Amino acid sequence: MSGREDRVAELFGGLRHDAGPSFSGAGPEAVAAAGRRRRRTRLVVLAAVVAVVTAGGVAVVGIDRPQTLRPVQPPTPSVASPAPSGPSPSGPSPSGQSPSGSSEPAASLTTTDWKNAVLDLPVYGVCSADRLRFTAGTAMFESGQWGRLKYRMLPDSEPEYGDVTNDGRPDAVVAFDCVGTGEGSRITEYQPAVAVYTANARGGPQLLGLVAQINPQSTGPRYWIEDGAIVVDHNEVNSADGVHTYRWDGSRFTES
Repeated sequence: MSGREDRVAELFGGLRHDAGPSFSGAGPEAVAAAGRRRRRTRLVVLAAVVAVVTAGGVAVVGIDRPQTLRPVQPPTPSVASPAPSGPSPSGPSPSGQSPSGSSEPAASLTTTDWKNAVLDLPVYGVCSADRLRFTAGTAMFESGQWGRLKYRMLPDSEPEYGDVTNDGRPDAVVAFDCVGTGEGSRITEYQPAVAVYTANARGGPQLLGLVAQINPQSTGPRYWIEDGAIVVDHNEVNSADGVHTYRWDGSRFTES
């Protein structure tokens, strides 16, 4: 080794053993303080970026990971369906009633099939049935006092229609009779009568009342409506004047 080389080696060896302040480096406290300053600076910068980016419509996702930016989705406004305005549409009401609540007649009294109907009846004389089903104009009834009775509806006449109660609606005037049919019955002659029916809520027949009981010896009554009154020709045997007039007084028919 030459003298120059020996001199260089001596100088580098001195540097390894020199503990002067120029090569000792920063101490532990200085390093920690520098780290704290760097972290504070990084957090301040990150907060500023978050504030600026969020105000511009972009959000920062995550802090301790690489920053990932995505657009901020505005909330979807809820749209409520508007309530319907105006009156609700009217439709057919249950039970055959009109929207106003009034009950419309289902049929007219004038369409009643009187000889094939279930009818309430006035009780008079020996004719004691108060309700019967007529078929082809006849009905049978068992009376505890008079035995078996046969009823006939409109045997010799037709119903007459007209307003006899002054309520603006047509009523029906009908004639019927009964007779005994059992063996040994004491009721051997027909017992005719005239009655009036008015229309019930459905337009069907509803018994209003008995007009007159006719003499059993008659050949059958004739009747008609005149000026709101019922005129009955009893056609009584041995009587020259069998015409009688009856009016409704609000509870029953009386002769006028």
